Amino acid sequence: WDFENNTLTEDITLYAKWIALHTVTFHPNNGESDFTETVEDGKFATGPTPAPTKTGFTFDAWYTDNGTWGDKWELATRPVTADGDLYAKWDPITYTVTFHLDNGQPDYIETVEHGKTAKGPQDITKDCSNFAYWNTSDGHEWALDSNPVTQDMDLYAIWVPKSVTVTFDSKGGTAVPPQSKVCGEKVDEPTGVTRAQYTLAGWYSDEACSEDH
Repeated sequence: WDFENNTLTEDITLYAKWIALHTVTFHPNNGESDFTETVEDGKFATGPTPAPTKTGFTFDAWYTDNGTWGDKWELATRPVTADGDLYAKWDPITYTVTFHLDNGQPDYIETVEHGKTAKGPQDITKDCSNFAYWNTSDGHEWALDSNPVTQDMDLYAIWVPKSVTVTFDSKGGTAVPPQSKVCGEKVDEPTGVTRAQYTLAGWYSDEACSEDH
């Protein structure tokens, strides 16, 4: 009955029609307060405006089951027929960390969630070198266990020459002091090494003196 336009012509009875109202509570799961919306029975909820955000995450959808995420609620197609709660599901943003090993092996690629730390390749090696640390593309040292990843990035292996020590067992001859060298260098041949009643035949890398170096 249109009270503004309809006119009476006889006795009538007007009957009240009631539409149930339902409360939908939106839980954004981002540290912000819940949002409540009153929706007529059979109509569609619109959700909070502006849409909620969460740093390091993208919004997936609203769900009726918080944590198990089995019942997705499409606001535009699913009418409200009772009071209910909807929970925001967030998907972490992921980044690609490329490790440049500089040891002849292919780059190591790792996918890392926003705010988490990269693990990096394990037990990498390089001839005559010891691994020192990872460097960023702008030349800053990057500690994997303490620096959270917040963007795609490249890390570069920094190597230092391996130090080696050469010791000499003169087998009863003149004592020869050890030599500290860097891997790849040559050994200085000892001089003045003598042993009574013997002549020095050479130096060997195995105690049986079968591998001449």
